[in-house]
Amino acid sequence: MPDPAGDPAVLAFDGGSTKTDAVLVSRAGALLARARVGPSNHQLVGVEAMLDVLGQAVKEIARQAGLPAGRLPIADTGVACLAGVDLPVDEETITRRRPGVSGLSAARA
Repeated sequence: MPDPAGDPAVLAFDGGSTKTDAVLVSRAGALLARARVGPSNHQLVGVEAMLDVLGQAVKEIARQAGLPAGRLPIADTGVACLAGVDLPVDEETITRRRPGVSGLSAARA
């Protein structure tokens, strides 16, 4: 039986103009995986490139954590601190381009 304390609980992104860091943390607070990918400031790279970079991070996190390919969501909660996404209009711009994106995370919350 899987240990629920080891299940992925939080997927977090820290995205900026030069790089994006992402981590996957268990319910017990253990670091399950981490990835560093390219810039994700949509004002610098554009919305599609930003979403592609976040997708790269999710794929790498899932691979490191041993999660099945294509499993979404990969965590219960997502936190996205992204440069350039400061106002509701920024999120509206992104969700208009990619309607399935809400809250800018690959998590259930």
